[in-house]
Amino acid sequence: MKVLAKRLKLTRESVQLRITHVLRQLVQNPGLDINEVPYNDVLTSTISPGRLELLVSRLRSIGEERREPAPAASTEVADDWPETCRVSDAAAPEMNAEETQLMLSFAASAVASTTQTPDSRDEPPPPLVSSDDDEPPFGSLVAHESAESCCTLPPYDPQSEQPLDADGNPCAHYRRLTPASISMKRILPSPDRAFSCRHAHRRGMQTLKNWVALRPELAARLGPMQKKAFLWHDATKAGAVIPRLHDVGCWVYFPLLKEIPAYPERTKILAGRPKLQGKRFIEAVHCSSMYTFASSVINGLTPGPLPGKKGLKGVFVYQTHSTAEHAKSSSGYAMYDALCSCGHHIFFAPRYLLDVPEWRLGEGGRPYSAGEGQWALQPGTFHLRGVFIHIMTPQDLHELSPEHPASSLWYECGRWSPPYEIKP
Repeated sequence: MKVLAKRLKLTRESVQLRITHVLRQLVQNPGLDINEVPYNDVLTSTISPGRLELLVSRLRSIGEERREPAPAASTEVADDWPETCRVSDAAAPEMNAEETQLMLSFAASAVASTTQTPDSRDEPPPPLVSSDDDEPPFGSLVAHESAESCCTLPPYDPQSEQPLDADGNPCAHYRRLTPASISMKRILPSPDRAFSCRHAHRRGMQTLKNWVALRPELAARLGPMQKKAFLWHDATKAGAVIPRLHDVGCWVYFPLLKEIPAYPERTKILAGRPKLQGKRFIEAVHCSSMYTFASSVINGLTPGPLPGKKGLKGVFVYQTHSTAEHAKSSSGYAMYDALCSCGHHIFFAPRYLLDVPEWRLGEGGRPYSAGEGQWALQPGTFHLRGVFIHIMTPQDLHELSPEHPASSLWYECGRWSPPYEIKP
């Protein structure tokens, strides 16, 4: 909490009050857009979307467990934790000490899991970071790998096991606690002076090629891998590229040999973009994990089994012509995984590039806006045409200055666990 207070130039007490206020509003109002809550920056600037959703859902579930039936025909809101979870038109009471401490302890854990490094913690180790064997997800959290050491890939063994949240329930990968995940910013840079990010990126590219080759059905649908910048455009400035926003790590791109599903009849491809007379395609991106890569390219992107924001089911995307804030939110849904099981701290995360026919948005009167610039799209209403893979090392992040635009994005990472890969 001390680190966060220093960053926001506030007293520790002010930060605690603001966190309590924001969390309370989110718990009381399930459909509330966090951007509408005053002082939301205390959380949105320090907790990834997945961690924040997990935090709020855990607080709500605890409230439900402790809830006592409200007196009949009463409109008053009792001053205890269960009632503060309810949506009420009555004035919200001040939180009692137990409620405040509960919210602050959860918030401190979530903030610590994202912002603090092992040598600069002022809170206990966060319970939101866990692993099955009670060991830290990355041992000492120090990257000792050498870019020249060999890397043995685990066998291809997809079993479609579902990631789990803190309560052991199936969830999306960006909210998972199993397999274990952690902010890449908490992994210390390599102490090896000979370590080179450039060499690590080369090794990562070769590792990725070998990983794809182990999946022949996936490889058969991909064009040649190419180094290519991942660009995000500012819709408020005539679509100008936002400079340096994704200038960290190494980006590679796999074009699909055939888009999924096929474009409408008479669509022409000009300069890599679909054109259909009188109609417009919008470029969008869906962030995910490497566990979905093979299945998504072979079968196409499909919605997960659980509803997402605003209770919507769909493939959640952001336009690549929007704002830097939307780019940051989008990055929170990417999960970086180390494809090797031999201790290398080189991480990979996919971003699926989509063309969305503008005329099909909201088809059939179905809602698609999830708020904050995010859309929930139904299968068949978009076309997957390629996949960007981001290759990252902790060293990349530690070499960035705090003012660098890329340092504000989210980088949650974990070890590779073959059974969790989705079977095509």
